[in-house]
Amino acid sequence: MNYIQSQQDAAQTKEQLLERRREIESEKERLDRENGEIERQLIGLERVLEGLEFLSNGTPSEIDEPGFTTQIRRILLRTRIPLTAVEIRDALLETGVKYSSAKTLLISIHTVLGRLKSDLKESQKDGKTAYKFEVRIRPRQVFPGTNSRPAAGDTSLTSFSILDAPNQGK
Repeated sequence: MNYIQSQQDAAQTKEQLLERRREIESEKERLDRENGEIERQLIGLERVLEGLEFLSNGTPSEIDEPGFTTQIRRILLRTRIPLTAVEIRDALLETGVKYSSAKTLLISIHTVLGRLKSDLKESQKDGKTAYKFEVRIRPRQVFPGTNSRPAAGDTSLTSFSILDAPNQGK
């Protein structure tokens, strides 16, 4: 057996394998970069598709129904104890409110509660925020009549009239 030839063949094969490994590593890096770019594009397209699906389906049925805010207000007015958003959801479900998902319904409830915040008293119940409708009597805003004239030298807003505006009618 020719050991020198076998040694040369083995060294040549080793060098070819090492070169192929370097090519594979280079190709692997390129494929990883391409795969990362494809992944980013897929995430973006997923978001676009979710947005288009939402737009094509319209707003969730629980918001689209007229009187959703009124229904929540009625539930809060009828109770003597503060209710959490989950308890409000359960009360709405008992009244037959249609919803696309329980999560969307809760989001819609929180949106309405945010709008009603000035009329609500908040407290804590089992570690969650609970709401109770608080009827407040608000003073009426009274504006001065358009025919009234301010006293000489008076520039306060309470006695200012639109007829007294500078350059009126010019």
